[in-house]
Amino acid sequence: MIEILRASVLDGSPVRMVSIDPAENRARFYEIQVCPNLFGEWSIVRQWGRIGKPCRLRVDLCVSAAEAEKRAAAILKRRVRRRYAFE
Repeated sequence: MIEILRASVLDGSPVRMVSIDPAENRARFYEIQVCPNLFGEWSIVRQWGRIGKPCRLRVDLCVSAAEAEKRAAAILKRRVRRRYAFE
């Protein structure tokens, strides 16, 4: 998962995951992106919600890129345990 995050940091694109199960009426998405901000810190930008509806947004600040990658990888692991798949 850390390789997916590093590729995302290099090209500036978010990592997108989805969890779709029509039997449970579930159609959710989760996006995460690690990027530098204007103040020399690193940000973990997360968006999530139901597909086709307005989403929630959260930005967490980290001191270094390594810390941001580590925290983002832990978040992705939790999403995988909750039946999200990479898109």
